[in-house]
Amino acid sequence: MAQSASAEPMLDPDWLFTWWTIYGASRRLAVGLFYEGERLVAIAPFCHRVHKYGGVVPFRRLEFMGAGDEPDRVCSEYLNLIVARGFERAVAFSVVKALKDGAFGVWDECALEMMHGDDPMVALLAEAFGGVGLVPEQTELTEAPFIALPRDWDAYLETLDSSKRKRFRQILRKFEAWAGDRGYRLNRAHDQASLDEGWRILQALHGQRWNEQGSAGVFEAERFRNFHRTYLERALERDKVELLWLTVGERPVAAMYNINSGGCLYFYQSGRDVSVPDDLSIGFVMIFLVLQDAMARGLKEFDFLGGDTGYKQRFTAKTRPLVQLRVVRSKLLEAARKGLTATKRGLRKLQGSAAVSRLPTQA
Repeated sequence: MAQSASAEPMLDPDWLFTWWTIYGASRRLAVGLFYEGERLVAIAPFCHRVHKYGGVVPFRRLEFMGAGDEPDRVCSEYLNLIVARGFERAVAFSVVKALKDGAFGVWDECALEMMHGDDPMVALLAEAFGGVGLVPEQTELTEAPFIALPRDWDAYLETLDSSKRKRFRQILRKFEAWAGDRGYRLNRAHDQASLDEGWRILQALHGQRWNEQGSAGVFEAERFRNFHRTYLERALERDKVELLWLTVGERPVAAMYNINSGGCLYFYQSGRDVSVPDDLSIGFVMIFLVLQDAMARGLKEFDFLGGDTGYKQRFTAKTRPLVQLRVVRSKLLEAARKGLTATKRGLRKLQGSAAVSRLPTQA
């Protein structure tokens, strides 16, 4: 990992090995190792599974380890080949040749999702696929907002427009006034006992917010919960994760689960006490304090990861695209998939028209 230009945290062995242990039962490994002489220069962390489009059309899919569309998936991002610097082009063409020649087994589609859209490997793989007569399709799935961290909080505020600067300062002042003499503290898991405490607080506060909306939080899913508990214990020993919680007096009011990798902090999950008045914006306060802490420690970036970007883009205008690169070998299955998609689109259109026709007419 240290030799790779794409040393992302979700390509780390702790993440991928834990994922395989928890989610691998319905898949087959198809990992490729690539050598230059005696030197290992790349790992292609692939696996096989059957993916049914619309629950009907089955594709034998080759994809990255860590990927998946299950309801309890862990949403791995910045997936990629793991390649030593300087070998990117040679490895991309070698991987594609191996894919075409069947070295990774039989597949109908190769769907490489959640890749960093601006990573050179995306373009290299697309070029390599085209070179062997396979037409790649690139689709943007979502975007990940990020902050290039300056030296301190005041310097960060200067990157925002005046209305946001004013609003963020007001939020912090209001929170500090609410905390008052009780004081507040940003706590960090650093050993087994504090990990247990932080883990309990994170699950409880995350669940509160979702239960208030009438649904279960992600930690209610057993595989999801088991994955993160196992990963946290492994990664905490290597200072790769940060489990933090904010207390006012002795009361936990917010929690955040981040991954620390290569001088960057990746925001994975959070929770907040829903009994705290809404006008205190306690979720924003937690992010403020984590950003201040990260800058004080000299970290260079805070990455919000993908997904719901509405509130995230209040902190930054910078984003990265997360894309899927997809190649299909079975023209028959692809025709069936497209036909199913067109049929569903047509049905939705008819349903929409029927709904309109049932509206009462105006006199």
